Amino acid sequence: MIRALLVCWMLLLLGGWLGVRASPQTLGAPVLKWQNGGCRSTWCRSGWYASPAVADLDGDGKPEIIWTDYRIVVLNGADGSDKWIVANPGGGRAWPGVALADINHDGKPDIISGHSDGWVSVYQANGTPLAGWPRQVTPGSEIRSLAVGDVDGVRDAQRQPVVLAGCRRQHARRLAAADRLE
Repeated sequence: MIRALLVCWMLLLLGGWLGVRASPQTLGAPVLKWQNGGCRSTWCRSGWYASPAVADLDGDGKPEIIWTDYRIVVLNGADGSDKWIVANPGGGRAWPGVALADINHDGKPDIISGHSDGWVSVYQANGTPLAGWPRQVTPGSEIRSLAVGDVDGVRDAQRQPVVLAGCRRQHARRLAAADRLE
């Protein structure tokens, strides 16, 4: 890894010394696709906590942008228009980034998000909640971290959401069976 970084650094330096530079004409100007998503004239939703996700949810070959603030929002990646929006369970904010995994094994990514007061949501690609979701898994504790993976050790490609709650308690919970992993 260090060797690769050194080689890249040397190529950069040599490129500058040899007069090989990118010009504004080569790179082109940045293009603003949309702006002010979630912002109003007097306040802005705190979606800056959670990292968005990008995936082709509907199988049309074009990516959608999924993010959460006090809602779960799916945007058309080409023009920024809303594809669908649902309210967060419990009405609270979201802290962790959105996770994507095919939880229901339909071949499409499902959207997993964590929220205040211990709520976790799993929505299908079309915006309908997966059966049994949302769930309040850690009441009184804001979900601060969320991951998806095969945590049962069986090589069956089944992925379960895992929550790490923050604030007052720290614990992991496999949500497929709600097993406490402490």
